Amino acid sequence: MNQVEYLQERWRCLAREFEGDQIALYGAGRHTTMLLHATAASGEQSPVTVILDDDPASDHLGSIPVRRPEEVDPAGFAGVVVSTDALVGILTKRARDWTQRAPDGARPRIVQIYERILPAYETVTEPVPQDGFGFRVPSGDLRAGYAPENESDYLDRGSKCNQQIRQLLADNGCDPATLGRILDWGCSTGRVLRFWADLAATTEVWGCDIDEKAIEWAVRHLAPPFRFFSTTLAPSIPVADRAFDLVYGISIFTHIDANIDTWLMELRRITAPDGLVLVTIHDEHTWARCAREPDLYLARHWPGDFQEPLTDDFLSTGCGPGSQTFWHSDGVRRRWSQFFEIVDMRPGLVSGTQTGVLMRPG
Repeated sequence: MNQVEYLQERWRCLAREFEGDQIALYGAGRHTTMLLHATAASGEQSPVTVILDDDPASDHLGSIPVRRPEEVDPAGFAGVVVSTDALVGILTKRARDWTQRAPDGARPRIVQIYERILPAYETVTEPVPQDGFGFRVPSGDLRAGYAPENESDYLDRGSKCNQQIRQLLADNGCDPATLGRILDWGCSTGRVLRFWADLAATTEVWGCDIDEKAIEWAVRHLAPPFRFFSTTLAPSIPVADRAFDLVYGISIFTHIDANIDTWLMELRRITAPDGLVLVTIHDEHTWARCAREPDLYLARHWPGDFQEPLTDDFLSTGCGPGSQTFWHSDGVRRRWSQFFEIVDMRPGLVSGTQTGVLMRPG
């Protein structure tokens, strides 16, 4: 089934589901034009009465009016379809902002054309765990393995990691309060990101992740003040050149076993010339700790012998996101220095096992 055939079939289902109700489309770009052409050929009566766009280029697409979201009252609409195949997270967040203007119980449902219908709001019957900023805490299955059974431990570890990042930056002459844009590369549901809340009034704090469910949760519960988008396993981050003053990735390079140079080049591309990149790795210090503490998770899941010192620049086991990798700090300096100036390397930055590598675009 090609994309047009998929859209036609999806639209037939939506037309039946919303029969007799009004729905809006969010986004008046290329995808919406394709969607309208595809659905016109499906033979179904379209329930779309308005197209929402933040910066409309015209006041109509075909016979359907195009309006800014603030010009349209969401009350009375049964649904809003996010019309994009590229910026799903961003447009979903904007669509959700629009639905929040309607009273509880009367908010349009949000439909991602390639995904599923999302609830516009949640009915909560039990107390919801929150952090000190009033943000929701994700359920254990959405914590990427971090303290899935203990909310306090999950938050404490996220707060400590954020403080360690701040300390490393301060030790190298960087005040996070002066940064215009920060990206948490591999943010999951915001374990570390949420603790930038004190900067949110003056700094754009973004998060991205390959886990669509995690990003969906973050958009629903942490935006605003934070901003999110989804990514893929390919070494490409869909933002402009030099977009961020700080990019950090906690326990990401510990699971990247391929396209390493390409990922480094992509991180350099999106970082401002005077910006910083911070990533964490397993290195010879981690290796030595695994030798001392064989009950560590990493030690138990590594097939090699930790009693022999780490001499290779790079070692890995497994593949894809499930891989585990080790870098020797000498190998990092030799290989990564063609892309970055290595500013600092901080053993034990995360959980006492991961070394932080702070870099500046070379």
